[in-house]
Amino acid sequence: MKHLHLRKRRGENGSILGVAAIGMLSFLLIAGLAIDISHMYVNGSELQNAADAAALAGASALNSNAGGITEAVNRAVVTMNNYKLNKVGVTLARTDVRFAVNLTDFDGGGTGMSEASAAAAPTNIRFVQVTIPPKAVSVYFATVAAIGSSVNLSRKAVAGQSVAINYYCSLAPLSVVIDDVTGGPLNPEAGCPNNTTFTAGCTYTIRMPSNGNGNNGGSVSSGNYLVLAIGGDRGGAAARERLALGGLDCYNTGACVMTEPGLNSGPIRQGINVRFNQYNAGLNASSHPPDTNIKAGITYAQYTSGLSQHVTAPSNPGIPNRRILLIPMINKSQYDNGRDDVCFTKIGAFFIRNPVPNGNGGDIRAEYIGDRVTLGHGGFNPGGAAGNPQLTVAVIYR
Repeated sequence: MKHLHLRKRRGENGSILGVAAIGMLSFLLIAGLAIDISHMYVNGSELQNAADAAALAGASALNSNAGGITEAVNRAVVTMNNYKLNKVGVTLARTDVRFAVNLTDFDGGGTGMSEASAAAAPTNIRFVQVTIPPKAVSVYFATVAAIGSSVNLSRKAVAGQSVAINYYCSLAPLSVVIDDVTGGPLNPEAGCPNNTTFTAGCTYTIRMPSNGNGNNGGSVSSGNYLVLAIGGDRGGAAARERLALGGLDCYNTGACVMTEPGLNSGPIRQGINVRFNQYNAGLNASSHPPDTNIKAGITYAQYTSGLSQHVTAPSNPGIPNRRILLIPMINKSQYDNGRDDVCFTKIGAFFIRNPVPNGNGGDIRAEYIGDRVTLGHGGFNPGGAAGNPQLTVAVIYR
């Protein structure tokens, strides 16, 4: 009986070892699967971040013009194709970028519009969807469970133009004078089809000539030439730097700043002309990049067309839309003699057609942009005034 009992105990020991081995193997497999799942989650998050970045890059180019559609695809593709997953590039085709007028166009598996269709009717295009094609991600322990050695991951993102913003950053230290009662411009160009309101395609004075008189009754008080001390700046050198580079200061509609009396013709010219790849006074292309298109004498419509005959590339690396300035519009009565406070009635987007010539330069004029454009900086303050419906920023929607 004693020997029988020992043999039974020994048999039980073998069973325990077998169960323990199976349990340990199961534990290792579960732990391995957890590692694989974590690995896929991390890679999926990276792919989503890449899709978000590509969609935002695409949305940043939307400008109500066909050239903006082409540029949106260009930016999305370049952004994605600079991305690497596990040191391997992720290729985005132009057909992976889609467009829509309404966000709901992407609901329920909707694919929106192709690049060609959007370019044929670009005026109201507001949204960009980027879909990353399936990308194989290696797994290790899942192979044991007969799942395979890799799993395909795909992500998509939708970005687009925001609601009209009322919080503006990187304002130019210049201004446009408007009528106190009508809010209309005081100095439209000769031949502008509508002199009672700011009209797309017409130009307006953004710095007065040396006599301070401007065109068509746009004069302001003695000593003021429509130059502003944005961010508390003082002197021509500060105005030059802000025009050449921009600034981090942000303002709501209705905000007030001091004027910067004096002609400041040299600093203003030098600050604007870096956008045309013209440098002096210590400015340089690495800190003050030009626009990607420095062709002089073109209109905003030609600038956004993307047609080669309207493009001249700079000799230095450029940044798109550097020739677009956000400029405050200020009631004429706000200007007193010398330095004084003026308040922003509204903000407009203006396009610089030409570099500023040498000398005092007379009027410096810029074309008003009436299209809905996407800006790099700004936002919406729920407690603020109504925004300009033409000015938006790129945001992620889904």
